Amino acid sequence: MSIMVGANLEQMAGLENQFANESVAVNDLIARINGVVGNTTWVGRYADEFRGKWEGEFKTALNNLVAALEEARTVVGTNRQNIAAATGQGA
Repeated sequence: MSIMVGANLEQMAGLENQFANESVAVNDLIARINGVVGNTTWVGRYADEFRGKWEGEFKTALNNLVAALEEARTVVGTNRQNIAAATGQGA
């Protein structure tokens, strides 16, 4: 059985860029929902429930996703650079 050591640096660069783009997209989503929820006249139990869940669960989960994507982007970028340096390939 063969084991692959290293990576396709071009694909890793693409992955790094994709993580960055998706992080921005999730931040944009958070901002859009905040804007709509904050600027919509909506009162009552369901409005209160949604706003509570948005602030307590949903937005927190999306912010956690942003942090995870940014961390993954950094890890992939560092790993790509290290592999490029170790193999003599361009980063």
